[in-house]
Amino acid sequence: MNSEIGKGEIMKRNQMSRILMLATAAGVALFSSPVFACSLANWEASEGSPDESDLGLPRYVGECGFIPSTVGQFVQDNIEPAADPYLASFYALSIFGTGSTASNQATIFQANTEDNGQPGSPITVTIQGGSNTLNGPVAILSTPGGTSSEIRINTGGNYTFWNHYKVEWTANGTATLTINGGDSVNVNAGPGVVVESQLGHITSTNPNFRSNGLAFDQFVSLRSPDPETNPLCPGDADGSGRLTGTDVVGILNDATVSLRGQPDFNGDSRLTGTDVIGVLISSCP
Repeated sequence: MNSEIGKGEIMKRNQMSRILMLATAAGVALFSSPVFACSLANWEASEGSPDESDLGLPRYVGECGFIPSTVGQFVQDNIEPAADPYLASFYALSIFGTGSTASNQATIFQANTEDNGQPGSPITVTIQGGSNTLNGPVAILSTPGGTSSEIRINTGGNYTFWNHYKVEWTANGTATLTINGGDSVNVNAGPGVVVESQLGHITSTNPNFRSNGLAFDQFVSLRSPDPETNPLCPGDADGSGRLTGTDVVGILNDATVSLRGQPDFNGDSRLTGTDVIGVLISSCP
């Protein structure tokens, strides 16, 4: 099994994806029996024994996402130590169960640091539940400087859908968490350099997620600002940067075609007629 995760010289981009494997009989491909496989093989490390069974739907971009089935499952991206700024972005689906409150928490991202060769305090993004749309879930950014700040996740009725997280950090400067390319919070950042980052269900306290209620996709890790860390155009199924009839066809034929873009227009982890309507009446920013 393999994946299409790319690693360039300037940036490291890990996109969970799947490969179409055709069943064969006597060397003849049986095109009526496609088998799709996902892999996390291109990550440097993982914990909690995640494997292909933990991959699949829901996903946000491409055709695979990472679904940690229990706390302690995460993937790890090793980073060359450098004093440059660090940027990371990813999509996370977080659907808390009924009656969730601020007591239901899970750390979903952690960037570990070193200061003069000694382990430092991690940069973390923790999400916590909320009881209704006016008191919905929040994300909390904490840094090696010992400071933290929280930001509401997607206020309004859609707060349980996919959300885009972007973390920017500069040693002895500031750290910023931006949600969906909009609202952001800033906190003081301590010394050190980022040496590895982790994505998944890293730790939690009474998480109270629904079944498959926590999932991840489209992780990007950079040392300098780049459009790759910005949210994708919703509904752009073919990744062209425009919303056209090709995207509509891709959404309607999701089960039989390879979609490298972002077909889930409303981010609810399902492809339905609502996504088609969204594409027809909208355009990319």
